[in-house]
Amino acid sequence: MKKNQIAFSVVIPLYNKTHYILEALDSVLNQSYPALEVVVIDDGSTDDGVEKISKLNNENIKVFSQKNQGVSAARNMGVEKSIGEYVAFLDADDKWSPHYLAEVEKLIRLFPDAGVYGSNYQCFNKNGLYLPKIRKMDKEVGPYVLPNYFEVCSEGELPFIISSCVIPKKVHEKVGGFPVGESMGEDQDFFFRIALTHQIAYSNRITVFYRSDADNSAMNISIPDQECFYSQRLTRFAHHSFVRAQDKKWLLKCSAAHLIHLASRNIRVGRFDIARRLLMDERCSLKSFKRRYWLANLYVRKLFSFLNYC
Repeated sequence: MKKNQIAFSVVIPLYNKTHYILEALDSVLNQSYPALEVVVIDDGSTDDGVEKISKLNNENIKVFSQKNQGVSAARNMGVEKSIGEYVAFLDADDKWSPHYLAEVEKLIRLFPDAGVYGSNYQCFNKNGLYLPKIRKMDKEVGPYVLPNYFEVCSEGELPFIISSCVIPKKVHEKVGGFPVGESMGEDQDFFFRIALTHQIAYSNRITVFYRSDADNSAMNISIPDQECFYSQRLTRFAHHSFVRAQDKKWLLKCSAAHLIHLASRNIRVGRFDIARRLLMDERCSLKSFKRRYWLANLYVRKLFSFLNYC
């Protein structure tokens, strides 16, 4: 490494994503700002993904295996095995543009004390179509510090995802890493805990591509019928004295956004009673327009379902 060059360790959890892993690795190996190492954690895969990696014969790619414990345990192990000062996370079915790490390096130089360095992202599907984002766009066009991470998250899509963020290794250790044993929302829980005590540096430039239809995505395998743990913790945090007064309502709004999102997913698959229960939670009243929209959607779908049955 050159003097003063920022050392990035890239952590990739791998579980049965043989069809995507080489594309993800290729996007890392072709960065204009090179990573120090790539740490792949095989979380008990049963396909030939690890075999494909070994055939690359690249000394900068290190593979460690563990029994299947979930993505949080894999990411935590990856951080533990890494040697770089900064850890970049990439899911095995996502990919980076060639200038992703260069953009993050710029953020680190500008905001050296931030707890997260995040970048904008674009969704794409198996047909190669890039999907439009619906998140409320920020006015700033250059690198900046998010004024209120919770407010941004409560109003639309997340400003960044796990594959488009870099964390100082010391911050990961300080907040205790990812919650083990939780299959959904574990990354959001991690971001929320950091955002409570640290600034978040952000670039609006789209440098990461998120695969929205991966075969073994947790949300595609099973739609939850209960509020996720991270949302429950957000609600508890909102009533703690250590949370700033201006953040309390946004924490509750983030929780409400989660409940409404779960309700919408359940409505689409015809689980109307579950959706109604979620929408009737008092927190959803904080997002009254969306709540009214999905309640109306719920009753229309129930009516059509009844008429079709008759």
